[in-house]
Amino acid sequence: MPGGFPLALSADQRRALTTGPWTDTVLSIPVNGAAERLGLPRGSAVPDAITLAAVSTLNGQAVLRQDLILLRILEDNRWRRPFCLGLGLAPGSYVWLAPYRRVDGLFGRVVPTQDPPPDLRTLRANVLRTYEYRGYADSTVRLDDVARQMGQHYAAGFMALARAEHQLGAGRCHGIQEAMERRLPPERLHPGVTIELCR
Repeated sequence: MPGGFPLALSADQRRALTTGPWTDTVLSIPVNGAAERLGLPRGSAVPDAITLAAVSTLNGQAVLRQDLILLRILEDNRWRRPFCLGLGLAPGSYVWLAPYRRVDGLFGRVVPTQDPPPDLRTLRANVLRTYEYRGYADSTVRLDDVARQMGQHYAAGFMALARAEHQLGAGRCHGIQEAMERRLPPERLHPGVTIELCR
């Protein structure tokens, strides 16, 4: 596994995993590394471990095989690489990881602190400079359901940035809302709906 994908399970072991209840109700993952490498602000205290509450994701009765594999990846990775999840996942997916997920754009990065504050530098760079929003502001371009859904994922990044900027001042939040409306007009993503980011 050195240099490869951080999952030590063989193909047969992965196939042997089945949907069922968690065997433990509380899971502890050791934490290794310096704060900055873990995605935390310089000088932050690094815990010895994070504690995950085992929440059943299948109708409150069982854990899905994908959760077990994701848990093994998190364990086998040992914080060597950033561990990220796309925002396109259903809200109920991986709810047991939610307390440690920080929105960094179109993805959430798992960091070893609960309810992590936003990394404004990364979030701003991704939302305002890295991502391209071609076609969304052009009324001559027809948006199908898939394109509209992808635009809504982009909008989630703007919303996370607007919430973070609002803490620093309402004017900053309004600037983010204007930037979003230029790139992702709300009426193109949610026909008949306006989005107020700066309440």
